[in-house]
Amino acid sequence: NLSKYYGDVAYHYDKAEVLDKAMDYYKKAGDKAKKDNNVEDGINYYTSFLRINAIEQLQEKNKTIQLAFREIGVRKELNDLYDLKGRRDLQEQNLTTALEKIEKEQRRKGESEEGRENIKQENKEGEQERKIDLWHYGLMASFKIDILNEFGRMHELTGKYEKSMEISKEGMNLASDIGYRKGEASSLHNIGRV
Repeated sequence: NLSKYYGDVAYHYDKAEVLDKAMDYYKKAGDKAKKDNNVEDGINYYTSFLRINAIEQLQEKNKTIQLAFREIGVRKELNDLYDLKGRRDLQEQNLTTALEKIEKEQRRKGESEEGRENIKQENKEGEQERKIDLWHYGLMASFKIDILNEFGRMHELTGKYEKSMEISKEGMNLASDIGYRKGEASSLHNIGRV
């Protein structure tokens, strides 16, 4: 069973500078460690993934979107491990970085309010590109909602109820706008707890 050696495989790919394989195996090792409730190893594997991902983003300009998606996904997993350790400081830092990455990616794609209106107003000539832009917008928005909900939950756990309510309402409104029911339900759950 290779799964118990994911960390070793990742390490060797990392040292050999086969970075795409190293990232794949660090992610797998982090997921396995999280599943096995091995918090320290999970944190180490996920942070190794993020280190390589940052290098890849600098070197691979044509893969920016895919690398950003993977980074945000890993940051969500890492957040769970920081939560288990009770490390609210690292949780907040990690969530802030994820939110900044989402907002940077949205700016890069012109997905601000004006960008969204431009997407809606495009004519039929760019229909395929418009569909890709809408898909990208929806995916980034759902990531943002998930991160906002994590922030809301973290603030509620630390007694910052007003901040939790504010962030949860922002997540709920965005989720409602795009029809992301799971995100809307999580936001409402946070609001109900506050």
